[in-house]
Amino acid sequence: MTSLGIILVLVLLISNILTGYYLYRFSVTILNIETSIEESLDQLEASYQEVSKILEIDVFFDSVEVRKVINEIKNSKESIHKVAIDLSNNFRMASESEKDQESS
Repeated sequence: MTSLGIILVLVLLISNILTGYYLYRFSVTILNIETSIEESLDQLEASYQEVSKILEIDVFFDSVEVRKVINEIKNSKESIHKVAIDLSNNFRMASESEKDQESS
């Protein structure tokens, strides 16, 4: 081997090592974000269930302000539900695309 070939092999080896290192760091970051989002989904689900329980209670005070608060709680409940569905759909699509790529 010539000295140029040895230098080229060393440069490629170093670049492969650096690429592997950064890929590892990136994958760990993605896994941490995924775990965080899954925990958030669990908290959103718990909040959704608590709000649902609260909304089942009859209100005996017929004030306009109380009705507005109840409507806002209902809107918040729907928002929590929508966010949870959107996030879980994104996870399903990502996992399905990964399965499709693995089977190809």
